[in-house]
Amino acid sequence: MDDVKDYLKKLIKQDDVVVIGCSGGPDSICLFDILKNLQKEIDFSLICAHVNHNVRKESKNEQIFMEKYCLKNKIPFETMTITKYSDDNFENEARTIRYKYFDDLMRQLLLLLVRILLNLQDFSSFLLLLFLQLHLYWKSHL
Repeated sequence: MDDVKDYLKKLIKQDDVVVIGCSGGPDSICLFDILKNLQKEIDFSLICAHVNHNVRKESKNEQIFMEKYCLKNKIPFETMTITKYSDDNFENEARTIRYKYFDDLMRQLLLLLVRILLNLQDFSSFLLLLFLQLHLYWKSHL
């Protein structure tokens, strides 16, 4: 975890706004907690964004859990629920909708945001690649 925290320290600067996508699963809660604790060292804002995919009976409970978790931790909570899917490949469509939600949220906030993806297979290596991609993307688009 120290490697993740050290890497985040390199990316996050004072007064940044970081948006974390949280599913409510162990990986996203772990990252949420790392970022929350990092706020003790760096003065930055943290916003939690949750996508309710609305396909499992647990989906609504996960959304409620994340909302309560954010309230308890005094972190702003943003959410959206996917209400309809086409007959396309579910994983691709859900990813496209999720990414569009994060993009729209970032545009809405008009801030430099770090987007953290959900449901990671290989958390540490994926996280490193993700941050590198996002860092380069935002440098080239802002």
